[in-house]
Amino acid sequence: MKISSRNWHLSILAIGLLALLYYFLQDSILFADKIELNIGKPPRTVVSISTFGQRVFRLEQCLDGLLLQSRQPDRVIISIPMTYRQNETVGRIDGCTDCVVDPLHHNESLQSILAWFKNYSSAEPNQTSQGVFEFPRFTVQILDLDWGPATKALGALILEHDPETVVITFDDDMIYNPDTIAWLSSHIGAGMALSFGCQKWDRSHANFREFHTLSGSNLLASTPRVCNGWLIGWTGVAYRVGHFGQDIWTYLDTLPQGCFYNDDIWLSGYIAKRGVLRVYAPMVIDHLGHRRDSDLGLSIIENTRERYGLPCARALFID
Repeated sequence: MKISSRNWHLSILAIGLLALLYYFLQDSILFADKIELNIGKPPRTVVSISTFGQRVFRLEQCLDGLLLQSRQPDRVIISIPMTYRQNETVGRIDGCTDCVVDPLHHNESLQSILAWFKNYSSAEPNQTSQGVFEFPRFTVQILDLDWGPATKALGALILEHDPETVVITFDDDMIYNPDTIAWLSSHIGAGMALSFGCQKWDRSHANFREFHTLSGSNLLASTPRVCNGWLIGWTGVAYRVGHFGQDIWTYLDTLPQGCFYNDDIWLSGYIAKRGVLRVYAPMVIDHLGHRRDSDLGLSIIENTRERYGLPCARALFID
């Protein structure tokens, strides 16, 4: 049967209307409430990063981008757990035989780590306390304990104690938009954590659905929204020190093992239990680069989401 041009156009229109209705339903079901963010005077703001293993020696681009931010933070903290070392990287836990260190260039000793930062900053550090080394534009903190990727948040809490201080966590393999710090620090309201992305269960409860600048799910989410799941860490997340209590130091021990690798999920789950509102603004800032580490990153573990992410999410975010 030959379809007329008119019927063809009507069919296309009907499909388009159904697609629009679908996205409106997604908008109401998954995006949750819109929220208005007011611009205020930025409080004391700390950027906190963590790294491990040979990734210490791959920080140059991340730090270069950080030092070019339009608003410089009051402090930059780089936390490095010494327990997460040569034989304990993520790859080796999962049996990655190619994930070897390069002792010819970096032996991952404290001396080698400090030498890299001295070379980068062209300055000698001032050791202010056990494991804490102050360089002109950042603090390097050497830790005996390790909370996995969440060390980037907990590392700051060791050194920062004013509950109003804003801690913005950055990933060590990201190059951030130069207005990231300025935007987050001036828009974070009382009682909220703020990011540029959200992730949550899809309706089948079998996988995750992402809402951020680069995701197709965000076609109708151009304004800040409440995140009913967890804030996406690689986009940058702003917390306040007061969001965390003393139980944060042992909270990870009470969760499924997979949470160790999924800081986004368990940190958001933790602050949610403390009544902190999670807010994301998906169409505000587009970051400049994501350099996934091909040999020293979570991406080298097969089925990471199914094996580690889903059990963690089920424990904290089942609707």
